[in-house]
Amino acid sequence: MPSDTRSRYSVHSSWFLLAGVCSVLALALCSGAETRASEQEFHIDETRVGIYGALFDPDGTPLPKIAVALRQDREGAVEYTVKTNKKGMFAFPRVEFVQDGYKLRVDSEEYIIWKFHIRTRRANRELWQDDEGSLTPDHQDLLPTIRYRGGNASLWLTMATVEQFRERAAAQRQDEPEPEPEPVAPAPRELTLEEQADEAVALGDFVGAAAKLAEALEERPGDVDLRWRRAQLLARTDDRAGALREAGKVLQDDAERPGVRLEMAGWMLEEGQREAALPLLEKERELSPDDTKLLKLLADAYLEAGRTADAEQVLQHWSALEPDDAEALLSLAALKASQGRYEEAESLYEQLAAKDPEHADRMYFNVGVSVLNKRGISNEDRRRAVAAFRKAIELDPEYARAHLELGYALLGLGEMAPAAEHLRKFVELAPKDPRAAEVKGLLDALPK
Repeated sequence: MPSDTRSRYSVHSSWFLLAGVCSVLALALCSGAETRASEQEFHIDETRVGIYGALFDPDGTPLPKIAVALRQDREGAVEYTVKTNKKGMFAFPRVEFVQDGYKLRVDSEEYIIWKFHIRTRRANRELWQDDEGSLTPDHQDLLPTIRYRGGNASLWLTMATVEQFRERAAAQRQDEPEPEPEPVAPAPRELTLEEQADEAVALGDFVGAAAKLAEALEERPGDVDLRWRRAQLLARTDDRAGALREAGKVLQDDAERPGVRLEMAGWMLEEGQREAALPLLEKERELSPDDTKLLKLLADAYLEAGRTADAEQVLQHWSALEPDDAEALLSLAALKASQGRYEEAESLYEQLAAKDPEHADRMYFNVGVSVLNKRGISNEDRRRAVAAFRKAIELDPEYARAHLELGYALLGLGEMAPAAEHLRKFVELAPKDPRAAEVKGLLDALPK
Protein backbone atom coordinates (compact mmCIF):
# COMPACT_ATOMS: atom_id res chain seq x y z
CA MET A 1 0.00 0.00 0.00
CA PRO A 2 1.55 3.44 -0.94
CA SER A 3 2.67 5.47 2.03
CA ASP A 4 0.65 8.53 1.05
CA THR A 5 -2.64 6.54 1.12
CA ARG A 6 -1.91 4.41 4.18
CA SER A 7 -4.34 4.85 7.10
CA ARG A 8 -2.48 4.88 10.44
CA TYR A 9 -3.28 4.63 14.12
CA SER A 10 -0.89 5.94 16.74
CA VAL A 11 0.11 3.87 19.74
CA HIS A 12 -2.42 5.83 21.79
CA SER A 13 -5.43 5.05 19.54
CA SER A 14 -8.60 3.67 21.11
CA TRP A 15 -8.33 0.46 19.08
CA PHE A 16 -4.71 -0.52 19.65
CA LEU A 17 -2.74 0.18 22.82
CA LEU A 18 1.00 -0.45 22.82
CA ALA A 19 1.30 -2.76 25.80
CA GLY A 20 4.22 -2.78 28.20
CA VAL A 21 5.57 -6.32 28.52
CA CYS A 22 8.26 -8.03 30.61
CA SER A 23 11.93 -7.15 30.08
CA VAL A 24 13.63 -9.10 27.30
CA LEU A 25 16.97 -10.68 26.67
CA ALA A 26 18.75 -10.36 23.34
CA LEU A 27 17.22 -12.35 20.51
CA ALA A 28 19.94 -13.85 18.30
CA LEU A 29 18.59 -15.07 15.00
CA CYS A 30 21.58 -16.08 12.99
CA SER A 31 20.36 -19.67 12.66
CA GLY A 32 17.20 -21.67 13.33
CA ALA A 33 18.70 -23.24 16.48
CA GLU A 34 19.78 -19.82 17.78
CA THR A 35 16.31 -18.48 17.09
CA ARG A 36 14.72 -21.14 19.27
CA ALA A 37 17.15 -20.57 22.15
CA SER A 38 16.62 -16.82 22.10
CA GLU A 39 12.85 -17.13 21.99
CA GLN A 40 12.94 -19.19 25.17
CA GLU A 41 14.80 -16.36 26.88
CA PHE A 42 12.61 -13.64 25.36
CA HIS A 43 9.13 -13.82 26.88
CA ILE A 44 5.90 -12.94 25.10
CA ASP A 45 2.86 -13.80 27.21
CA GLU A 46 0.92 -16.19 24.96
CA THR A 47 -2.10 -16.18 27.28
CA ARG A 48 -2.97 -12.58 26.36
CA VAL A 49 -5.59 -11.98 23.69
CA GLY A 50 -4.21 -10.13 20.68
CA ILE A 51 -1.19 -9.97 18.36
CA TYR A 52 2.18 -9.34 20.02
CA GLY A 53 5.76 -9.40 18.78
CA ALA A 54 9.29 -7.99 18.85
CA LEU A 55 11.92 -6.77 16.38
CA PHE A 56 15.66 -7.39 16.79
CA ASP A 57 18.69 -6.83 14.62
CA PRO A 58 20.91 -9.79 13.63
CA ASP A 59 23.00 -9.37 16.79
CA GLY A 60 19.96 -9.58 19.07
CA THR A 61 19.64 -5.87 19.83
CA PRO A 62 16.03 -4.63 20.20
CA LEU A 63 14.91 -2.16 17.53
CA PRO A 64 12.79 0.68 18.98
CA LYS A 65 10.59 3.18 17.13
CA ILE A 66 10.06 0.96 14.09
CA ALA A 67 6.59 1.21 12.54
CA VAL A 68 4.66 -2.06 12.29
CA ALA A 69 1.48 -2.14 10.19
CA LEU A 70 -1.40 -4.64 10.41
CA ARG A 71 -4.47 -5.18 8.24
CA GLN A 72 -7.01 -7.90 7.55
CA ASP A 73 -5.98 -10.14 4.67
CA ARG A 74 -8.63 -8.90 2.23
CA GLU A 75 -9.07 -6.22 -0.39
CA GLY A 76 -9.84 -2.75 0.90
CA ALA A 77 -8.96 -3.50 4.52
CA VAL A 78 -7.83 -0.57 6.66
CA GLU A 79 -4.24 -0.72 7.83
CA TYR A 80 -3.29 0.18 11.40
CA THR A 81 0.20 1.14 12.57
CA VAL A 82 2.00 1.12 15.92
CA LYS A 83 5.67 1.60 16.78
CA THR A 84 7.95 -0.68 18.73
CA ASN A 85 8.86 0.41 22.24
CA LYS A 86 12.39 0.73 23.63
CA LYS A 87 12.54 -3.05 24.04
CA GLY A 88 11.68 -3.59 20.40
CA MET A 89 8.20 -4.84 21.20
CA PHE A 90 4.84 -4.06 19.60
CA ALA A 91 1.26 -4.99 20.41
CA PHE A 92 -2.17 -5.06 18.79
CA PRO A 93 -4.13 -6.16 21.88
CA ARG A 94 -7.71 -5.64 20.69
CA VAL A 95 -7.86 -7.39 17.36
CA GLU A 96 -11.11 -8.53 15.81
CA PHE A 97 -11.39 -12.26 15.07
CA VAL A 98 -11.68 -12.72 11.29
CA GLN A 99 -11.67 -15.82 9.08
CA ASP A 100 -9.12 -14.38 6.63
CA GLY A 101 -6.41 -13.66 9.20
CA TYR A 102 -4.03 -10.69 9.16
CA LYS A 103 -1.09 -9.44 7.14
CA LEU A 104 1.76 -7.71 8.95
CA ARG A 105 4.30 -5.36 7.40
CA VAL A 106 7.31 -3.56 8.88
CA ASP A 107 7.53 -0.01 7.59
CA SER A 108 11.24 0.90 7.69
CA GLU A 109 13.56 2.49 5.14
CA GLU A 110 16.57 0.93 6.85
CA TYR A 111 15.51 -2.60 7.77
CA ILE A 112 13.91 -5.59 6.07
CA ILE A 113 12.48 -8.74 7.65
CA TRP A 114 15.16 -11.42 7.50
CA LYS A 115 13.92 -14.24 9.74
CA PHE A 116 10.50 -14.80 11.25
CA HIS A 117 8.73 -17.10 13.66
CA ILE A 118 4.93 -16.84 13.91
CA ARG A 119 2.96 -18.83 16.46
CA THR A 120 -0.80 -18.49 16.97
CA ARG A 121 -3.21 -20.12 19.36
CA ARG A 122 -6.98 -20.38 19.25
CA ALA A 123 -9.10 -18.99 22.06
CA ASN A 124 -9.13 -22.45 23.67
CA ARG A 125 -5.27 -22.32 23.80
CA GLU A 126 -4.83 -24.99 21.08
CA LEU A 127 -1.78 -24.29 18.87
CA TRP A 128 -3.12 -23.24 15.48
CA GLN A 129 -0.05 -22.03 13.55
CA ASP A 130 3.71 -22.45 13.99
CA ASP A 131 5.53 -20.97 10.97
CA GLU A 132 9.16 -19.94 10.77
CA GLY A 133 11.56 -19.16 7.93
CA SER A 134 13.38 -16.33 6.17
CA LEU A 135 12.65 -13.67 3.56
CA THR A 136 14.74 -11.87 0.96
CA PRO A 137 14.77 -8.12 0.24
CA ASP A 138 12.69 -8.64 -2.91
CA HIS A 139 10.06 -10.87 -1.31
CA GLN A 140 9.00 -9.11 1.88
CA ASP A 141 5.34 -9.64 0.94
CA LEU A 142 5.73 -13.40 1.46
CA LEU A 143 5.49 -13.18 5.25
CA PRO A 144 2.78 -15.79 6.10
CA THR A 145 -0.72 -14.68 6.97
CA ILE A 146 -1.25 -14.57 10.73
CA ARG A 147 -4.01 -17.12 11.36
CA TYR A 148 -5.49 -15.23 14.28
CA ARG A 149 -8.34 -17.22 15.87
CA GLY A 150 -9.38 -14.95 18.69
CA GLY A 151 -6.65 -16.12 21.07
CA ASN A 152 -3.02 -15.06 20.83
CA ALA A 153 -0.51 -14.52 18.03
CA SER A 154 3.21 -14.11 18.86
CA LEU A 155 5.83 -12.96 16.33
CA TRP A 156 9.62 -12.90 16.62
CA LEU A 157 11.19 -10.95 13.73
CA THR A 158 14.90 -10.57 12.98
CA MET A 159 15.50 -7.42 10.97
CA ALA A 160 18.55 -6.62 8.87
CA THR A 161 19.74 -3.93 6.51
CA VAL A 162 20.07 -5.04 2.91
CA GLU A 163 23.85 -4.89 3.35
CA GLN A 164 23.74 -7.05 6.50
CA PHE A 165 21.48 -9.51 4.74
CA ARG A 166 23.84 -9.89 1.80
CA GLU A 167 26.95 -10.17 3.99
CA ARG A 168 25.48 -12.83 6.28
CA ALA A 169 23.82 -14.71 3.45
CA ALA A 170 27.17 -14.87 1.65
CA ALA A 171 28.92 -16.07 4.82
CA GLN A 172 26.32 -18.75 5.34
CA ARG A 173 26.65 -19.95 1.73
CA GLN A 174 30.37 -20.41 2.26
CA ASP A 175 29.99 -22.25 5.57
CA GLU A 176 26.90 -24.34 4.91
CA PRO A 177 25.63 -26.60 2.15
CA GLU A 178 22.77 -25.36 0.02
CA PRO A 179 19.69 -25.71 2.24
CA GLU A 180 16.78 -27.84 1.20
CA PRO A 181 13.75 -25.76 0.21
CA GLU A 182 11.40 -25.40 3.13
CA PRO A 183 8.17 -27.35 2.72
CA VAL A 184 5.07 -25.25 2.32
CA ALA A 185 2.92 -25.55 5.41
CA PRO A 186 -0.51 -26.98 4.64
CA ALA A 187 -3.37 -24.55 4.92
CA PRO A 188 -5.20 -24.90 8.24
CA ARG A 189 -8.30 -27.05 7.94
CA GLU A 190 -11.66 -25.42 8.37
CA LEU A 191 -13.19 -25.73 11.81
CA THR A 192 -16.24 -27.94 12.19
CA LEU A 193 -19.42 -26.33 13.47
CA GLU A 194 -18.84 -27.88 16.89
CA GLU A 195 -15.27 -26.55 16.99
CA GLN A 196 -16.55 -23.12 16.01
CA ALA A 197 -19.01 -23.40 18.92
CA ASP A 198 -16.10 -24.35 21.23
CA GLU A 199 -14.21 -21.29 20.08
CA ALA A 200 -17.22 -19.04 20.63
CA VAL A 201 -17.63 -20.40 24.16
CA ALA A 202 -13.94 -19.73 24.88
CA LEU A 203 -14.55 -16.12 23.80
CA GLY A 204 -17.67 -15.86 25.98
CA ASP A 205 -20.06 -15.71 23.00
CA PHE A 206 -22.71 -18.19 24.18
CA VAL A 207 -25.34 -16.89 21.76
CA GLY A 208 -23.01 -17.46 18.82
CA ALA A 209 -22.06 -20.90 20.15
CA ALA A 210 -25.72 -21.92 20.44
CA ALA A 211 -26.32 -20.73 16.86
CA LYS A 212 -23.42 -22.88 15.58
CA LEU A 213 -24.84 -25.93 17.37
CA ALA A 214 -28.24 -25.21 15.81
CA GLU A 215 -26.56 -25.43 12.39
CA ALA A 216 -24.91 -28.70 13.40
CA LEU A 217 -28.28 -30.09 14.52
CA GLU A 218 -29.73 -29.41 11.07
CA GLU A 219 -27.14 -31.88 9.78
CA ARG A 220 -27.52 -34.34 12.69
CA PRO A 221 -31.00 -33.88 14.22
CA GLY A 222 -30.78 -37.17 16.11
CA ASP A 223 -27.57 -36.30 17.97
CA VAL A 224 -28.81 -36.24 21.58
CA ASP A 225 -25.48 -35.13 23.05
CA LEU A 226 -25.33 -32.18 20.66
CA ARG A 227 -28.90 -31.15 21.47
CA TRP A 228 -28.30 -31.35 25.23
CA ARG A 229 -25.20 -29.22 24.89
CA ARG A 230 -27.21 -26.60 23.00
CA ALA A 231 -29.87 -26.64 25.73
CA GLN A 232 -27.22 -25.87 28.35
CA LEU A 233 -25.80 -23.05 26.22
CA LEU A 234 -29.25 -21.50 25.77
CA ALA A 235 -29.67 -21.53 29.55
CA ARG A 236 -26.41 -19.61 29.86
CA THR A 237 -27.86 -16.92 27.58
CA ASP A 238 -30.93 -16.72 29.89
CA ASP A 239 -33.12 -18.19 27.13
CA ARG A 240 -34.62 -20.71 29.55
CA ALA A 241 -37.70 -21.28 27.40
CA GLY A 242 -35.46 -22.36 24.51
CA ALA A 243 -33.31 -24.42 26.87
CA LEU A 244 -36.38 -26.25 28.21
CA ARG A 245 -37.64 -26.97 24.68
CA GLU A 246 -34.31 -28.50 23.64
CA ALA A 247 -34.03 -30.46 26.89
CA GLY A 248 -37.54 -31.82 26.39
CA LYS A 249 -36.51 -33.13 22.96
CA VAL A 250 -33.48 -34.77 24.59
CA LEU A 251 -35.77 -36.68 26.97
CA GLN A 252 -37.98 -37.74 24.07
CA ASP A 253 -34.99 -39.58 22.57
CA ASP A 254 -33.31 -40.62 25.84
CA ALA A 255 -35.86 -40.75 28.65
CA GLU A 256 -33.42 -42.18 31.22
CA ARG A 257 -30.60 -39.73 30.61
CA PRO A 258 -29.33 -38.63 34.05
CA GLY A 259 -28.93 -34.96 34.88
CA VAL A 260 -31.32 -33.55 32.30
CA ARG A 261 -34.36 -33.33 34.58
CA LEU A 262 -32.18 -31.87 37.34
CA GLU A 263 -30.99 -29.04 35.09
CA MET A 264 -34.50 -28.46 33.74
CA ALA A 265 -35.92 -28.28 37.25
CA GLY A 266 -33.21 -25.81 38.24
CA TRP A 267 -34.17 -23.55 35.34
CA MET A 268 -37.84 -23.84 36.29
CA LEU A 269 -37.15 -23.05 39.95
CA GLU A 270 -35.25 -19.92 38.93
CA GLU A 271 -38.39 -18.86 37.05
CA GLY A 272 -40.64 -19.68 40.02
CA GLN A 273 -42.21 -22.72 38.29
CA ARG A 274 -42.03 -25.00 41.34
CA GLU A 275 -45.10 -27.09 40.55
CA ALA A 276 -43.68 -27.98 37.14
CA ALA A 277 -40.23 -28.65 38.61
CA LEU A 278 -41.33 -31.12 41.31
CA PRO A 279 -42.24 -34.09 39.04
CA LEU A 280 -38.92 -33.71 37.22
CA LEU A 281 -36.97 -33.71 40.50
CA GLU A 282 -38.85 -36.75 41.80
CA LYS A 283 -38.13 -38.69 38.60
CA GLU A 284 -34.49 -37.63 38.72
CA ARG A 285 -34.26 -38.91 42.30
CA GLU A 286 -35.31 -42.35 41.04
CA LEU A 287 -32.38 -42.24 38.61
CA SER A 288 -29.82 -40.65 40.97
CA PRO A 289 -31.00 -41.18 44.56
CA ASP A 290 -27.76 -39.97 46.19
CA ASP A 291 -27.17 -36.77 44.22
CA THR A 292 -26.90 -34.13 46.96
CA LYS A 293 -27.42 -31.21 44.57
CA LEU A 294 -30.69 -32.85 43.55
CA LEU A 295 -31.70 -33.47 47.16
CA LYS A 296 -31.15 -29.82 48.05
CA LEU A 297 -33.34 -28.61 45.16
CA LEU A 298 -36.00 -31.20 45.96
CA ALA A 299 -36.10 -30.21 49.66
CA ASP A 300 -36.51 -26.55 48.69
CA ALA A 301 -39.31 -27.39 46.27
CA TYR A 302 -41.13 -29.52 48.86
CA LEU A 303 -40.84 -26.77 51.48
CA GLU A 304 -42.20 -24.14 49.09
CA ALA A 305 -45.08 -26.49 48.26
CA GLY A 306 -45.84 -27.02 51.97
CA ARG A 307 -44.92 -30.73 51.82
CA THR A 308 -42.88 -30.63 55.03
CA ALA A 309 -42.89 -34.39 55.68
CA ASP A 310 -41.40 -35.04 52.24
CA ALA A 311 -38.91 -32.21 52.76
CA GLU A 312 -37.80 -33.64 56.11
CA GLN A 313 -37.25 -37.09 54.62
CA VAL A 314 -35.08 -35.59 51.84
CA LEU A 315 -33.10 -33.44 54.28
CA GLN A 316 -32.41 -36.44 56.52
CA HIS A 317 -31.16 -38.37 53.52
CA TRP A 318 -28.96 -35.42 52.47
CA SER A 319 -27.46 -35.00 55.96
CA ALA A 320 -26.81 -38.75 56.19
CA LEU A 321 -24.92 -38.66 52.89
CA GLU A 322 -22.90 -35.57 53.89
CA PRO A 323 -22.77 -35.40 57.69
CA ASP A 324 -20.23 -32.58 57.56
CA ASP A 325 -22.40 -30.36 55.38
CA ALA A 326 -23.49 -27.56 57.70
CA GLU A 327 -26.24 -26.36 55.37
CA ALA A 328 -27.98 -29.75 55.37
CA LEU A 329 -28.14 -29.84 59.18
CA LEU A 330 -29.13 -26.18 59.36
CA SER A 331 -31.99 -26.73 56.88
CA LEU A 332 -33.22 -29.67 58.92
CA ALA A 333 -32.96 -27.69 62.15
CA ALA A 334 -34.86 -24.74 60.65
CA LEU A 335 -37.62 -27.09 59.50
CA LYS A 336 -37.99 -28.65 62.94
CA ALA A 337 -38.01 -25.21 64.58
CA SER A 338 -40.74 -24.02 62.20
CA GLN A 339 -42.87 -26.98 63.33
CA GLY A 340 -42.33 -26.18 67.02
CA ARG A 341 -39.97 -29.13 67.54
CA TYR A 342 -37.54 -26.91 69.38
CA GLU A 343 -35.66 -29.58 71.32
CA GLU A 344 -34.86 -31.48 68.11
CA ALA A 345 -33.84 -28.25 66.38
CA GLU A 346 -31.63 -27.24 69.31
CA SER A 347 -29.95 -30.65 69.22
CA LEU A 348 -29.04 -30.11 65.57
CA TYR A 349 -27.77 -26.60 66.29
CA GLU A 350 -25.54 -28.06 69.00
CA GLN A 351 -24.20 -30.62 66.52
CA LEU A 352 -23.35 -27.80 64.16
CA ALA A 353 -21.56 -25.79 66.83
CA ALA A 354 -19.67 -28.87 68.04
CA LYS A 355 -18.09 -29.34 64.63
CA ASP A 356 -16.07 -26.15 65.12
CA PRO A 357 -16.83 -24.69 68.55
CA GLU A 358 -14.10 -22.06 68.44
CA HIS A 359 -15.49 -20.52 65.27
CA ALA A 360 -19.12 -21.60 65.51
CA ASP A 361 -20.39 -18.04 65.09
CA ARG A 362 -18.39 -17.65 61.86
CA MET A 363 -19.60 -21.00 60.66
CA TYR A 364 -23.25 -20.02 61.08
CA PHE A 365 -22.57 -16.68 59.40
CA ASN A 366 -20.91 -18.37 56.40
CA VAL A 367 -23.80 -20.82 56.08
CA GLY A 368 -26.24 -17.91 55.98
CA VAL A 369 -24.23 -16.04 53.35
CA SER A 370 -23.89 -19.16 51.17
CA VAL A 371 -27.66 -19.65 51.28
CA LEU A 372 -28.33 -16.03 50.25
CA ASN A 373 -25.78 -16.20 47.44
CA LYS A 374 -27.54 -18.97 45.55
CA ARG A 375 -29.31 -18.17 42.30
CA GLY A 376 -33.08 -17.96 42.25
CA ILE A 377 -33.33 -17.47 46.03
CA SER A 378 -36.70 -18.33 47.61
CA ASN A 379 -38.36 -17.25 50.85
CA GLU A 380 -37.51 -20.65 52.30
CA ASP A 381 -33.86 -19.91 51.56
CA ARG A 382 -34.18 -16.57 53.33
CA ARG A 383 -35.71 -18.25 56.39
CA ARG A 384 -32.78 -20.70 56.54
CA ALA A 385 -30.34 -17.79 56.28
CA VAL A 386 -32.20 -15.93 59.05
CA ALA A 387 -31.85 -18.98 61.31
CA ALA A 388 -28.11 -19.14 60.60
CA PHE A 389 -27.52 -15.43 61.29
CA ARG A 390 -29.55 -15.60 64.52
CA LYS A 391 -27.35 -18.47 65.74
CA ALA A 392 -24.22 -16.48 64.90
CA ILE A 393 -25.52 -13.51 66.89
CA GLU A 394 -26.55 -15.76 69.77
CA LEU A 395 -22.91 -16.91 70.01
CA ASP A 396 -21.49 -13.39 69.48
CA PRO A 397 -24.00 -10.59 70.14
CA GLU A 398 -21.54 -7.99 68.80
CA TYR A 399 -21.04 -9.71 65.45
CA ALA A 400 -21.73 -6.59 63.32
CA ARG A 401 -21.84 -8.23 59.89
CA ALA A 402 -24.23 -10.91 61.14
CA HIS A 403 -26.62 -8.14 62.26
CA LEU A 404 -26.28 -6.50 58.83
CA GLU A 405 -26.97 -9.65 56.82
CA LEU A 406 -29.79 -10.66 59.17
CA GLY A 407 -31.37 -7.25 58.63
CA TYR A 408 -31.23 -7.62 54.86
CA ALA A 409 -32.60 -11.17 54.98
CA LEU A 410 -35.52 -10.05 57.14
CA LEU A 411 -36.23 -7.20 54.71
CA GLY A 412 -36.49 -9.79 51.95
CA LEU A 413 -39.15 -11.57 54.00
CA GLY A 414 -41.05 -8.31 54.56
CA GLU A 415 -40.34 -8.29 58.32
CA MET A 416 -39.57 -4.58 58.55
CA ALA A 417 -39.49 -3.98 62.31
CA PRO A 418 -36.97 -6.71 63.25
CA ALA A 419 -34.97 -5.88 60.14
CA ALA A 420 -34.63 -2.25 61.23
CA GLU A 421 -33.60 -3.37 64.73
CA HIS A 422 -30.65 -5.39 63.38
CA LEU A 423 -29.65 -2.74 60.85
CA ARG A 424 -29.51 -0.14 63.63
CA LYS A 425 -27.41 -2.55 65.69
CA PHE A 426 -24.98 -2.88 62.79
CA VAL A 427 -24.55 0.92 62.57
CA GLU A 428 -24.07 1.07 66.34
CA LEU A 429 -21.38 -1.64 66.31
CA ALA A 430 -19.58 -0.55 63.12
CA PRO A 431 -20.13 3.21 62.61
CA LYS A 432 -16.94 3.52 60.49
CA ASP A 433 -17.80 0.64 58.18
CA PRO A 434 -18.10 1.91 54.54
CA ARG A 435 -21.62 0.46 54.41
CA ALA A 436 -22.83 2.33 57.51
CA ALA A 437 -23.89 5.44 55.56
CA GLU A 438 -25.88 3.34 53.10
CA VAL A 439 -27.62 1.50 55.95
CA LYS A 440 -28.48 4.81 57.66
CA GLY A 441 -30.13 6.00 54.44
CA LEU A 442 -32.05 2.72 54.23
CA LEU A 443 -33.23 3.09 57.83
CA ASP A 444 -34.49 6.62 57.10
CA ALA A 445 -36.49 5.26 54.15
CA LEU A 446 -38.14 2.43 56.08
CA PRO A 447 -41.70 3.01 57.28
CA LYS A 448 -41.79 4.06 60.92
